[in-house]
Parts: sequence; C-alpha cells; structure tokens
Amino acid sequence: MISEFGRLVCLSMHTHCPRPLVLLLTLCPASACYSPNDSVPADDDSSGGETDISDGSTAPTTTASDPTPATTDDTDPSDSNDSTAADSTTNAEAVCGDGMVEGDEVCDDGVNDGSYDGCVADCTARGPHCGDATEQGDEACDDGDAVNGNGCNVDCVLSASEIWTRMFASPVGEDDSIRSVAVLPGDEVVVAGSEGIGASSKRAWLRRYGVEGSTLWTTTYPGPTGDDTRAYSVAVDDAGDIYAAGIYEGITINSKGWVRKYDGDAGEEYLHLLNADDLQTIQGVAVSGDGYAVAAGRANNDVWLRRLGQDGSEFWTRDYDGGVNLDEGHAVALDSAGNVIVCGYTEAEIGGRNDAWIRKYDSDGGTIWTRTYDDSDGIEACRGVAADSMGRITFVGGGLRAPNFSDDYILLRQYDADGTVLWTHIYEEESLDVTDVGFGVATDSDDNVIVVGQVVADDDSGSWAWIRKYTSGGDEIWTRAEHIGVPTSSANTVALGVAVDSQQNILVGGSESLDGSDTDGWIRKLAP
Repeated sequence: MISEFGRLVCLSMHTHCPRPLVLLLTLCPASACYSPNDSVPADDDSSGGETDISDGSTAPTTTASDPTPATTDDTDPSDSNDSTAADSTTNAEAVCGDGMVEGDEVCDDGVNDGSYDGCVADCTARGPHCGDATEQGDEACDDGDAVNGNGCNVDCVLSASEIWTRMFASPVGEDDSIRSVAVLPGDEVVVAGSEGIGASSKRAWLRRYGVEGSTLWTTTYPGPTGDDTRAYSVAVDDAGDIYAAGIYEGITINSKGWVRKYDGDAGEEYLHLLNADDLQTIQGVAVSGDGYAVAAGRANNDVWLRRLGQDGSEFWTRDYDGGVNLDEGHAVALDSAGNVIVCGYTEAEIGGRNDAWIRKYDSDGGTIWTRTYDDSDGIEACRGVAADSMGRITFVGGGLRAPNFSDDYILLRQYDADGTVLWTHIYEEESLDVTDVGFGVATDSDDNVIVVGQVVADDDSGSWAWIRKYTSGGDEIWTRAEHIGVPTSSANTVALGVAVDSQQNILVGGSESLDGSDTDGWIRKLAP
C-alpha cells in the first residue's frame, strides 16, 4: 500500500522504489529496486485565497590596497624617508584574531573558537562547515563533492527537497488550477491557470510570486464574452514582460484563442484575439528574449502556429493538416537560434488512432524537419516540449497501447538539433488500467531535463504529482511522486507545468482534488 504522504525519491536511473513509499527524499537501496524504464521503437520521419503549506529551510552559501609611490623632490629628502616608512608597514606580520585574513592564515573571524562555519584557534583551518563531507549543525546532508542534484546539493540541502509550497483556492469553491509556470529575471515566478467563478465557468488567472513565495500581485482576464476564459500557458522575455495564452468561450461561439502581453506589474501591453468563426484554440506560448511571441494550438482540425511581432501583430502563420482528420498543437518552444518547435498529435487513421507529432521551423516559418512517434498502433500525443543550450529537443506526453487502449504510460523522447533520436524513455505503473501521463518539461543550465505529470495508484484510489529529473544523456537523477495539500491516498494530484530558475531550483505547478472535492491550484519550489 502506498503511503498517504507520497512516494520515495529514487536517485538511480534504473531503479524504481517499491511501496510503501514516503514523501521524504531518501536513497533507494539497490537491492530493493527494479527498473520501470524500457527502450521503445524509433520514430518515422515525416482573485482567490492562498494557503502557505510549508517553507523548507536552506543551508549556507565568499580587498587589498594598491600602494601608490610617493612623488619625491630632489630638494626635499623628507619625502623619500616618508615613502620608505610607508612601504615597511605593508609587510607587517599577520595577527591571528584580528578578524582579517593575512599572510598564511586560512581564515580569521576574530573569535576563532572552531564553531560551525567559523575558524579554528590558530587560523590554520576552517571549523565544521558545509562541504567538509561531515554532516553536522543544521545540515540535511554533506557529501563534500560540490555537485548539485546527486542526492546532496552544494548548500547541504537534499536534492529535490521542498523549499516552499503555495496553494490557491477561489472564494467560490469551484475548480482552480495552475497550468503553466515561468521564471522571471531575478528568479521571481509567474503562474497561469484558471479560477472557478460558478456554474462550471472559469476565468483566466495569473499570479506573480517573489523568490521566497510571497504573493506580489494577482490578475484575472474575463475574455471578451465574460463567460468562460482559461489560461493554458505563460512565458517571459528578457525584459521581464509576461505573455499568457489560452482560450475563451461563449454561449453562441466556438472556442477562440488569445495571447495577452503584460508588463512586470500586470499592466496590459497588448491583446491578440482570434476572431474567426471557426474553432481556434491556443494551448502553448513561447517568446524570444527580445519579445517576439509564438503561439500554438488548433484551427478547426489542423495544427495551428502563429508568430507575433513585438506589438502583437501577426508576423506569420502556419498550419499542418495530416490528411486524415484531427491534428492539434499542444506545446511550443524556441531554441537558442530562434527556431520554433511545436508538438502535439496527428490523427493517423480514421477512427481516432493518434501519433505524437513534432515539427521544427526556422524563425521565418520554414519547415526544417518533422517527426512522428507511433508505438505499435497505439494512441500517442506530445504535451510539452523544451530545447536546451545545445539545441537538443525533448518532448513529453503519453500513450495508450493497443488493442484495448487501457494501459497509459508517460512518454519522453530527446532529439538532437537535426531531428535524430538520442534517447527515449517510457514510465508506467506496474498494473494495467491506470492513467500515467506527462504534461510538462524544462531544462536547466546544465541541460538536465525535468519532466512532470501524473501517475495513478495501482488500485486506482488516487493519483500523484510525478516529477523526475534526468541528465542530458537520459539517466535518471531523482524522482518524486506525491500529494501536495492534505496527504491522503484518495487525493487526485497532477503536475501540469514546470520551470527552472537561475540557481537550478525547480518550480512545479498543478492541481489537486481532495476526496472528490473541488480542485485547488498549487505551486511547489524544489531544490535541484
């Protein structure tokens, strides 16, 4: 039986911890683990209340003068004598205990009592400190290797440990969610989703958090009809401007897409609305550092992609028709060269069998390459995509296996910049007939890959938010699977969006329903 507090974190690529599992981050003994990951076939070319759940603790984080020679005068010998006297003072013997590190001293804090993070009595060595490979003081761990993410981080905090968590519940008690997360310059965070406003209607919702999790502002967007509006994606540019995208609906209209640009204080800078009579949705948005946004979704039955100018005007539009029936774009990303990557699914045959689909465009909208993923006549879709510093592209999604389409799995695949498959992983719970799916992916400054989604209990009693970190080569670093609010096995928790800040801390957002109640949104910050 799975512990109601969550699941054990495994720090091994080829291991999966058996139940019961606990929320606390621990290492899984090799003798008690087995592999859930399998290789798979190559692809074919072609404004509400907030609850502060918890705040984690973090452990610790290091001038000399340039003497200017005196100018001497041949008629004044006293100038030369003064200069010589001044030079002699720079060679004074170091004094241990004066609070200045001089000479051969390793440290000198003025007290030198050998206390934690202090200096020993003779100034020849530091006292106990983070990084000395001995756990002491308030340290959660200390492996001394100055490497993040391998179990113990450089600040002596456990890898993947919680830093803080915030919950969001609308005043009317309807369904709320956080669908997307983005990190601003300075490591503040903006999230996008929707809040319930009654009668099953929703309103697009954005909130900005400080580095420590404080709410800085909240704003909503009711859409042009005021009936039902949702934010599915959020992105930021180098100036700190914010781009949110989603859909709006009305009683007499089909779903329509929108992109809204905000300044850092939530002031609207532009609004780009899709107003055609046909169904047009936007599910993903990305933006270049200089403020050119690109949005992806669906126009009628085709994948739809549009690039916007800095003022929100249409720059170019592309679509993709797979030739059978329904095709849809779910996510979009930009690489460091300005190329556009969009992914979703294409209907492979009449009757609904889908293949995951991904296409790379240049910045002018020209197609570079297209790939699909088909696993033995099953149903597959891409739901999140990211590009790393080397131009490698990783997508995450899910699939259903034929013939009964009841065995859901999380699908993760990485390509190089030319579209060659580098590695593929599948994750699924042990039993059949459970819903495992990946929703979001991000990369950090070391090109590690972080994926998020949902895994369901074997007995289908509840679901867990699932978070896994891989190296750029596809080796598992750690995994978390957990509930967020009240830890109970009957809760349904899902992670929908992920981003990484400049310190490689991981921000994850999603939704949670406790014991069949209305869903609440949540965001959690994790150590690397």
